[in-house]
Amino acid sequence: MDLTDLNRFGAARLPNLLTSDQCADLVERWSTADGLGEEVVQPRDSWGGGSYRMFNLPLPDFMADLQDELYPRIAEILNGWAAQLGEKPKFPERYAELLIQRGPGRRTGPTPVLTVRETGDWNVMHRDPAHAFPLQVAILLSESEIDFTGGHFVLNEQWAHMSSMQARPEIVPLCKGDAVIFPVHERVAIGADGPQRVGMYHGMTRLLSGKRYMLGLLF
Repeated sequence: MDLTDLNRFGAARLPNLLTSDQCADLVERWSTADGLGEEVVQPRDSWGGGSYRMFNLPLPDFMADLQDELYPRIAEILNGWAAQLGEKPKFPERYAELLIQRGPGRRTGPTPVLTVRETGDWNVMHRDPAHAFPLQVAILLSESEIDFTGGHFVLNEQWAHMSSMQARPEIVPLCKGDAVIFPVHERVAIGADGPQRVGMYHGMTRLLSGKRYMLGLLF
């Protein structure tokens, strides 16, 4: 798993993380609500529209396996950032150990989220709260230019010396089954004065046509 771009540009693409059949299974779950919680509709005037459902426990096996597989590399990145800032490592090597820290014998906190957006929807540029898990994985379940057009995943990177008008945008191109791993609040980058925290915002451009399904893996 090559996460070089996460340190260089603030996000890394993980190609073919899910198969076409797995993507189709997750899209089908939206209509049947199989294993999903209540639908939450996001207001278009403030958040850009779209809807999401959180997964109920227990998670599908392949989804739990993905979390277990991805987490060690994610923890390595995050502990590396902490080391650059002169801080102690905060994250254990295995996901099971992190879950035990949060609550013995059970998975706690937010579960993965399935989102759908339709023509005209977009997602406002935003940061998750500082206490949220620092990295998230978003997996595209639809085929760009076939199932939908537009709807590009966008990041804005804002250094302390920059104004909001100077934030650096980054678009991550995705195909069906591809994932992007990105910081939800900030990352550590090397500046003129050494390692520093850099603010990170994420969102989505306007969906020009069709429907776009995504799976968000939260840790």
